[in-house]
Amino acid sequence: AYNCRFAGICRNPWQARPHAEELLGLAREHGLPMRLADGSFYYGWARWCGGDDDGEAGMREGLALWNEMHYSLFAPLNETLLAEREAEAGRVEVGLATLDAQLARPRCSESVASFSSN
Repeated sequence: AYNCRFAGICRNPWQARPHAEELLGLAREHGLPMRLADGSFYYGWARWCGGDDDGEAGMREGLALWNEMHYSLFAPLNETLLAEREAEAGRVEVGLATLDAQLARPRCSESVASFSSN
């Protein structure tokens, strides 16, 4: 999973693809929901970057799985990658809305600060 994330940080989908494919296989074989989310998202990202528009569905599936698990540690990276793809696909307004939604959500430090002040 971290190889995929590093490839995302470097904006290198071709580096992520083989790791994401392997991750998907292992996640399905062993029933690992977190890794299924990772693999789905980064495999979809690599496919969409390579010109396969069906990759968007994989990215959105990965995001949905992470959201179901309430896992948001890498949400800023993942949602930025999605927004970049949306903009590259000619849907700039959709990409900007993705970024706006990301910025509107409270982050961990904000949640902790509001909880501790009560």
